[in-house]
Amino acid sequence: MRFPASTDRRTIVTRKHTLIYLLVSFCSLFLFISSASAQCKPVVYAFRHAEDKDVNLTSVGRQHAALYPSMVDGFGSANNYCPVGFVYSMYDTNPDGKPGTYNPYETAQPLALRACYVYWVALWNNEEVTFDGTFNPDTICTGALGAGNAVTPGMALGNGNKLYEFLEKTKQKNGDPPKQTAATGTQLVAELLSNASASGSLSSAIFWSSQGLPTLGAAIASGTVLPTKPPRNSVYVFEQQGMAFATTKLTYRQCFNIKVGGSKTPGGTTYWCSAGGNLPTTIENLPSLQGKICDTANLAMGCEVGP
Repeated sequence: MRFPASTDRRTIVTRKHTLIYLLVSFCSLFLFISSASAQCKPVVYAFRHAEDKDVNLTSVGRQHAALYPSMVDGFGSANNYCPVGFVYSMYDTNPDGKPGTYNPYETAQPLALRACYVYWVALWNNEEVTFDGTFNPDTICTGALGAGNAVTPGMALGNGNKLYEFLEKTKQKNGDPPKQTAATGTQLVAELLSNASASGSLSSAIFWSSQGLPTLGAAIASGTVLPTKPPRNSVYVFEQQGMAFATTKLTYRQCFNIKVGGSKTPGGTTYWCSAGGNLPTTIENLPSLQGKICDTANLAMGCEVGP
């Protein structure tokens, strides 16, 4: 979820889809945010989209996407990173104006819903808004007040410039500029810094394509060199340092309670960090799939590097 800097904070960004994967009670989320240290560090997370077929996620990809709220919460809490209150995805339209891929957008949706709760509870906790029976996170974040309150990932910055795969480097095949104005790296960083100072400090998350992630990473933190095609389970974290962001370890991975090439049913207490990055194409009892973020260079108990 993303609130343009030029927009009143009571205005919800709208998009054409609303997907409710996760509802968190107001009280429990208030405790989560209140328990976060006042000195938490704002960060920017960058992820690849989940497992897909053509321009949409598979059933495994949708379940993978649904795990982002818990994975990010757990990882952020363990590292004293501020909760995610802003979620973006790569623009789902090609430079020529034709439909593009929806995979990053679909992957970002569950975390965007979580971010809505985080954002509004942070405002309330910071005494920037007052809630009543009809104006509260349970109505704002579910769209109960009407279609205009649908909560979805932002595919543009607050100035309206679109988050194309290669940002301002985007060109049509014939070399012409894209149909919509592309966001620049400088504009993106400025908005991410604004997010970091919002409502007592909040983090951002961005969902992207494999091909575009190196461009995105270099834009967020100058000098960052990401793999040409990062594994799907990659986790890139950029910590705020003054008026810029700096790259942290490049060895963070999403790990799951299922081993690629092993059982097709998730379970147990071991989380496997697949070197290939993809979850199995077929998973039985899919709702039992769980995930966490581990450092493959310094494995915590319960995390193992798998095939």
